[in-house]
Amino acid sequence: MTTAADFGRAERLAASLVARHDFAEAVRLLNDAGVLPMPLKGVLLQHLVYRDPSERVLSDADLLVPPGRFDDAIAALRAAGYRVDPEGRAARPAKGPEARLEVDVHRRAFSPGLFDLDAAGMFARGAIDETTFDAVVVLPDPRDLYAHLVGNFAKARKVASARAQLRDFSAVASRYALAAQPVARHLERHGLARAARYALRHADDPFSAEVLRALRADPVGVAAASVARRLTARFGPHAKLSIVAPHLVNRTLGRGALSVGAHVAIGLRTRIAYRLTRR
Repeated sequence: MTTAADFGRAERLAASLVARHDFAEAVRLLNDAGVLPMPLKGVLLQHLVYRDPSERVLSDADLLVPPGRFDDAIAALRAAGYRVDPEGRAARPAKGPEARLEVDVHRRAFSPGLFDLDAAGMFARGAIDETTFDAVVVLPDPRDLYAHLVGNFAKARKVASARAQLRDFSAVASRYALAAQPVARHLERHGLARAARYALRHADDPFSAEVLRALRADPVGVAAASVARRLTARFGPHAKLSIVAPHLVNRTLGRGALSVGAHVAIGLRTRIAYRLTRR
């Protein structure tokens, strides 16, 4: 007997196949231009971490471009007829003429000044893969994958109700048999320890708890993460007051003050660019 759940899974699986096709097409266009991008977040988890792609729903896909190749990547997509929107804080959304999936082409892992997980280091630690997406990509080191998920959870001001994103932490740890202490050191090295104190406190899996225990003592970071969690829990992730939350958990409070200034400035620039393109 076919159930409603079966129909739901079938629809999600069909959507994942469409997403894979559109994503692979964008990657092949970049490959033709000599660009080997790095898939991030949902599209990567869907095909490498979860056994069933229908378990991880996504509305767009993310590609990180090697340093110095961002303009080449955008030019290649435009030449193929892609609609390319103005650049935001880290990416330019692009969509092919026949595609249903939007691809966010990233210049950097996070907005300027936010955390220290830089693209050059991620590509240096990555591994070339030619089979997962029927195109050539650079897969991130598992520690970078985990760190990027932590930073993205904080950056997006996610809260405890973001169950899909919280499940990603334990799924990645299990898939790659990660050990808590090396992950904690990696987070600290790349300015994401305080972000981890924000993000992983929302999680209820044992590995997240182990990573938190493995972080070095940081009373200021603990307090900053607590304030950030209270802000987003009370006002919601989209409230204006919550905008400061990810910057509170930057590497230092001084860095956070600088990154929140950059966040506001880039947001203003992007809004102006959108208005100009719609005239």
